Parts: sequence; structure tokens; C-alpha cells
Amino acid sequence: MWKPTKVENHIFRLVEGGVPDLIPAVQTATAELFRPRVEPGRIQLTSTPAGARVSIDNAYLGVTTSDSGTLLAGKHTVRVRGGGRFPG
Repeated sequence: MWKPTKVENHIFRLVEGGVPDLIPAVQTATAELFRPRVEPGRIQLTSTPAGARVSIDNAYLGVTTSDSGTLLAGKHTVRVRGGGRFPG
């Protein structure tokens, strides 16, 4: 029995010429179709004692417990500073 499926990704290429022109276009498109997708993420920070100041990439976020909201994939600098503690 046929079951409907959801299209996750598609690629369209207009290729002029013959089969010799089509082959590299299909190879390139196939590599793009199967490239892993990078999804945004988020982090949640807690501390003991609560109330530490949090910044991500030198932008003040708030105090713990804090939720970063959406972060793009990649490296980020996270700082958590509490009163009476050495800065991290």
C-alpha cells in the first residue's frame, strides 16, 4: 500500500547539453541533498547559588537560571560570574 511521505529537501538544476553535462550536475546535487543540516540550538544555565550573571559572546543574557534562546551552530564564549567568586 502506498503511503504519502514528506519531502525533506529538494534541489532543482537546469542542465543544458547531453549526458556528459548531466552527470556532474547529478553528482553535485546528490552531495548537497545528503549534506547534514545544521540546526540552531540553545543552552540553559543554572548555578549554585542562583543569580550568577551570564553572558554569551560578550552579550549580557541575564542571571541564572538562564535560557540562551536560539543560538546558531558553532563556537560560542559563555561566561558565568557570581558575586564573591573569581571571574570565569
